[in-house]
Amino acid sequence: MLTKEVETDPAESAADLLDIHTERLHVRGGSTVCGQSLRTINLRARVGVSVIGIERQGTTQVNPTADATLEAGDVVLVLGDDDQIERTRVLLA
Repeated sequence: MLTKEVETDPAESAADLLDIHTERLHVRGGSTVCGQSLRTINLRARVGVSVIGIERQGTTQVNPTADATLEAGDVVLVLGDDDQIERTRVLLA
């Protein structure tokens, strides 16, 4: 019997299985999330995404704490599936 060892990246394999990816979403002026902390917005419980970064005025906060706030013009880097990301896009608009 012939076999071939295949090298895979466990993170890539998990992402493929779960059909998840990252997306950069903009916080619009007038959004109900403006001025609120990630703890208050609670995106993971509401829609299932994980916030893995916030870009503001040329700087990026990686792995923000629950006390980080969102402001108009922020770009939020989220991890989730297509449906979760779309629901997050609506919340940030």
